Amino acid sequence: WRAAKPEKPLPCSGHSVSSRAAAQPMSTEQPSSARVTPDKEPMAQNKKIYVLDCGGQYCHLIASRLRRHEALSVIVPCDVPVAELNDAAAIVVSGGPQSCFDPDSMKVDPALWQLPVPILGICYGCQMMCRDLGGKVEEAQVGEYGAATITVTDSSGLLKTAQNSTVWMSHRDKVTQLPPDFTTTATTDHCPHAAVACEAGGKRLYGFQFHPEVTHSQEGENMLGAFVDLCGLRGSWRMDDFVDEQLAKIREKCEDGRSVFVLVSGGVDSTVTYALLAKALPPDRIVGWYVDTGMMRKGESALVEESLQKAGLPNLKCVDASAQFLGALEGLTAPEAKR
Repeated sequence: WRAAKPEKPLPCSGHSVSSRAAAQPMSTEQPSSARVTPDKEPMAQNKKIYVLDCGGQYCHLIASRLRRHEALSVIVPCDVPVAELNDAAAIVVSGGPQSCFDPDSMKVDPALWQLPVPILGICYGCQMMCRDLGGKVEEAQVGEYGAATITVTDSSGLLKTAQNSTVWMSHRDKVTQLPPDFTTTATTDHCPHAAVACEAGGKRLYGFQFHPEVTHSQEGENMLGAFVDLCGLRGSWRMDDFVDEQLAKIREKCEDGRSVFVLVSGGVDSTVTYALLAKALPPDRIVGWYVDTGMMRKGESALVEESLQKAGLPNLKCVDASAQFLGALEGLTAPEAKR
C-alpha cells in the first residue's frame, strides 16, 4: 500500500491528527534483505511481541515490520492489563496523536514498565515511558516534522548501524529530563533525547522519539531487527504458520459439515477470507456473493468479478442490485440517512 507524501508534515505525538492526515501513511516498501534463522527455537514457539496501540497511524506498520524478521507480533489496546501479557517475549508501545499533558490521553498499565522483557517505546510511547518512570516531558519550542539526522552517543544497543543516519520525526512534545538510570543513546539538533535506554537492574527499556517503522528512517529496519534479536524471536514464526493455524480453525468450526456463505466486496479482507475458506473446505461447501450496488467506479464490478474468477475461488455469484439500491436512495442527501 503506497501513498503520496503529504503536503505538510504529519504530527504523531504531542499534537492532534486530522482524519485526513491519518489516511496518508508513509511508504511501506519491502526491505531489500533480512536475516533468517531457518530453525525455530523450541522455547520461542509460543512467545510473541505485543504491540500496544496508542492510536498512532503506523501501529499496523510496526507489527508488519516485526513480522518481516520472522517474529510473531500481535496488536492489543494500549491499556491491556499486564496479566494478559504473560506470553510476551517483548513489547512495543506505539506512537499516538495525543499529548502526555492531556488528562484523557491513552495510558498503559503502570506495571508494564516492570515486566522482565525488552520494551520499546516509539514517539508517544517513548514520552509516556519516560514520564511514567520519573522523567519530564515538555512541549518543545520547535517541533520536528520530517527528516532529521541522529547522532548516536551509545551504539551498544539497538543503534549499532545508525550513526549519522536519517530518521523520520513527527512530534511537538519531547523528553527534557530522563528518568533515573536512563541514558541518552542518540540526539538530533532539536531533540536532546532522540533515543534513550535503561539496562540497569536487569531492565531492558528503550525509547525512540523517531519512527523506525517507516522507510524514511534509513536504518529503521535494522533497529527493529536488533530489537527482535534482543528478545530471541528471529526465525520463530512465519506467515505460513499463520495460514496453517487459520485453516485448522476453519476446519474445526465447520467440522460438523456446515457450509459457509460469504459476502465478497472485492477488498482485501473479504477476498482473503474467501481464499482461506477455499483452501480449508471442499468447493461444494462454499458460496460467495458479490453484490453490485451501483455505487462502484465505472467498470469496477466487472473487474472484481474477473479477478475473483481468475483466482479460482469456487461458486462465486455476482448479483446486479444497482436498481434496488439506487431506487432506495433516490432523493436522499444526508450520509446517515443513506446508510
